[in-house]
Amino acid sequence: MKNKYQPDPALVDLFNQLEGKIDAARQLIEQLRQENENLRQRLAEMERAHREALVKIDNILDRIDGLL
Repeated sequence: MKNKYQPDPALVDLFNQLEGKIDAARQLIEQLRQENENLRQRLAEMERAHREALVKIDNILDRIDGLL
């Protein structure tokens, strides 16, 4: 009868630790990707608001120039 291989318990423990760290890294990467997407959306909204504000400022300055 063939002897079944039994891995060293210390190696199994190290493997399990590594597996946990990989899972944690994967979760962190996913979280950072989502945060990055949210920040990109906020930036796009703020850039749009900035452009609108510039148009309003230009209109106000034109009115002021017209009054002078």
